[in-house]
Amino acid sequence: MHIRRVAIEPLRLALPRDHRLASMQRIQMVELSEEPFISLRSASALRKLTDDLCEQAGFRPAVVFEGDDLSTVRGFVAAGLGVAILPAPRAGSPESAAGPVLYREIPDGRAEREICVMWSAERRLLPAAEMFREHVIRRATAGRVPALSDNAHAAS
Repeated sequence: MHIRRVAIEPLRLALPRDHRLASMQRIQMVELSEEPFISLRSASALRKLTDDLCEQAGFRPAVVFEGDDLSTVRGFVAAGLGVAILPAPRAGSPESAAGPVLYREIPDGRAEREICVMWSAERRLLPAAEMFREHVIRRATAGRVPALSDNAHAAS
């Protein structure tokens, strides 16, 4: 497999607006050791990153609900059922607007995920797929891929 990193996406703690830690801008992972967590299913890369961040802080997350997609996880957080580690919302996205979910910086660990383009080394890509791959790589190299870290300090 060929792998080309095109972006780094910061992760944030998502918590309900009325959560006891909502007034804090930066929250250490250890402060979440007794919190119920909402996460993607255990096979997802984001779940592994969540588990790793918690493990680095010395605890296992108490996952009380799992979802199949980020909007489901976000909805459970909005309903006050727990906290989650989610990608930082992009400026101008619906998630970045004031709403029932707040996003807070996680200062400890490596709270980010890599966005990559992958393709087979053994198989030739179809022309459309090759054009897409080259387009994404060109835009990333030129700095024209929407910077996933532009809104790294997304607040309420």
